[in-house]
Amino acid sequence: TEPAFDAVAVSFVSTASDVKEVRKIIKASGRKLKLIAKIESRPGIKNITAITREADMVMAARGDLALTYPWVDLPKAVQKIAAASQKQKKQWIVATQVAEGLERFGFPTRPEICDLAHWAQTGAGALLSSETAFGPRPLRVIQCTKIILDKWYKKP
Repeated sequence: TEPAFDAVAVSFVSTASDVKEVRKIIKASGRKLKLIAKIESRPGIKNITAITREADMVMAARGDLALTYPWVDLPKAVQKIAAASQKQKKQWIVATQVAEGLERFGFPTRPEICDLAHWAQTGAGALLSSETAFGPRPLRVIQCTKIILDKWYKKP
């Protein structure tokens, strides 16, 4: 039977070898699944070019990256993911809290809107947020995010 999913996201990818190893497992299963490399550490950023080359997509896991980078350097780490994805002409995903304002105000805050638009302009093809899983207005988060992506998304 076909799986109920079409991609596998691999956590804490540090090297292209990590991607290749999971790719072998997917191939052995006989499934055709996309492989998303979650970048959550300094080694992942260091090897981002090779990882992006091997993966179908990459995910910038800003929450975990924030644990290994000084807060002021976090944007630089995410920019490296965006740049490597753009160079390989691949979409990438931002995973973080992107719409907390919706939980309090029913609408994203101005900084959240600008943040979403910025990442959409750098080719982020998807934005994952805790608000869609745990927030009181998951549908509203998706609707607002879609509006911003539709207006600002720049295809890699």
